[in-house]
Amino acid sequence: MSIVTRLWLAIVVAIAAVLSIGAFLRVRVEQDLLMDATLRDRQFFGQALRAVVVASRDPAASARALVDDERLKQGHIDVSLDARGRAPDWLAATSDEQRRAFARREIVVAAARGRIRTLVPIVMHSPGQLVIELDEPQDVHREFERLGLIAALIQAAALIALAGTIAYIVVRTLLARPLAELAQHAKRIGAGDLESRTSITGVDDVGILASEMNAMAERLSTARVALREVETERVLLQETLRHGDRLRTVGQLSAALAHELGTPINTVLGHAKIIEKRSEDEALTKSARIIAEQAQRMAELIRELLDFGRKTTSERKAHVIDALVEKTWTLLEPIARKSGAELRLSGDGLSTARVDSAQLLQVFSNLVMNAIQSMPEGGTVRATVTRVSGTAVEVPRDVPEADEFVRVAIEDQGGGIDPEDIAHVFEPFFTRKKAGEGTGLGLSVADGIVRAHGGWMRIASGLHRGTTVEVFLPLARS
Repeated sequence: MSIVTRLWLAIVVAIAAVLSIGAFLRVRVEQDLLMDATLRDRQFFGQALRAVVVASRDPAASARALVDDERLKQGHIDVSLDARGRAPDWLAATSDEQRRAFARREIVVAAARGRIRTLVPIVMHSPGQLVIELDEPQDVHREFERLGLIAALIQAAALIALAGTIAYIVVRTLLARPLAELAQHAKRIGAGDLESRTSITGVDDVGILASEMNAMAERLSTARVALREVETERVLLQETLRHGDRLRTVGQLSAALAHELGTPINTVLGHAKIIEKRSEDEALTKSARIIAEQAQRMAELIRELLDFGRKTTSERKAHVIDALVEKTWTLLEPIARKSGAELRLSGDGLSTARVDSAQLLQVFSNLVMNAIQSMPEGGTVRATVTRVSGTAVEVPRDVPEADEFVRVAIEDQGGGIDPEDIAHVFEPFFTRKKAGEGTGLGLSVADGIVRAHGGWMRIASGLHRGTTVEVFLPLARS
């Protein structure tokens, strides 16, 4: 049985008890009032009867005539006469006041033993006092009592039914429906629908409960979002740790390769150059030149591996970044001109950062070379140096906070990068270049250098829309 049903039954039982007690008390009061009215009526009737008898010529004869009157008998009234004026036996069971009233020759009316008795003393000169006794049953009074009780019970039953119906409607409206809606709301929340909200309002207990459930759902929704963010961070951290393990492995591999391959390659390179200089055979000279070029390329690859895999000490000083970028332009301008690329630089000349100039030149050279190589038909490479506020840019969580950063943006007009590849461009050995055009270490090394300087890199690109690589470095305060 639901709590609403139990509450309704309790209300109905309470109403029934109150109405039943009220009906019983009302019937008792009505009975007392009816008996009091009956006794007063019999008192008045006795006085009238005595007046009639006394006023007649022969009071004794009139009294005896009453005994034989059929009309009184038809009214279920028994009339008896005591010519000697004695008190009947039942008078002894009445109150002292009634006995004293009889002794004073007053009319006495009493209800006793289920009957109503009226004593009418009549004083005469001869033969003395007469006592007329009227005796009638209380059947009429009891019938009135029964009918009153039935009417009271019917009225109480009707009121109970009416009050029960009203209580059912009120309880259902104020409790049953809101509680059912709250139960459905709780089920939706339990099923994971934390965006569900109930429309129940009010300052009563149900309204307060609904408001608390909405607040609970809001808190759970916020907690779930926070939990998802924590889980995402945990996955990213795990991926970062795995990436670090891979980098450490690559570093160990690069060191081993440098030690094992460095000397043989330098030997091959030296002998190839000797053959190229001393040989008079043009074909042999050409072959020696090719061997020297490839050996030199292998040596550069080993050097990149060493730069990537080992920690190097650097001497950092305050440098104007515009000047470093401009120096990079000067170094690579012949290559750009040969490839049909045009270099353009814009900056304020005031953006300063504490950096290792050699390492930053390596970063900018790598980025400019990538931009030139992405435009085989030629084009424009633009470099822009600006300053941005630390609150105006989204700083990665693993980068130290700073008030301002120097932003170096290098933009090309090449074929762009596939969106699926952007997430992997900083991974070691990842490249989409043709064999012999790149090792896949350039951006990884550049990113490591920038990170070591307290900055970060990001790339914006799309197929056939060019590529923009941004380098952020903390601004140095003078």
